[in-house]
Amino acid sequence: MEGIQADDISWAKRFWKRAQTISILRRSAIYTNVAGIDGLGDIQPLPNTHNKNIPKRRWDDLVAAYRKALRRRWGQHKGNKM
Repeated sequence: MEGIQADDISWAKRFWKRAQTISILRRSAIYTNVAGIDGLGDIQPLPNTHNKNIPKRRWDDLVAAYRKALRRRWGQHKGNKM
């Protein structure tokens, strides 16, 4: 029983961190700018914060790839305006 509670507590902490990361990302200027251009288009969606099957390192990699895609899209938009 203690192992289950420890797992639940560990997951709750991980979920909270994931939710905070997504919240911060969605409030960022680059996210707002890119979403305001023409939607997020072909950018892969953010990983599901509820998915316990995504290990921490993989989840971090997915978020990093998402941020990179946002920066690339914003750079393309700014390049097209010049």
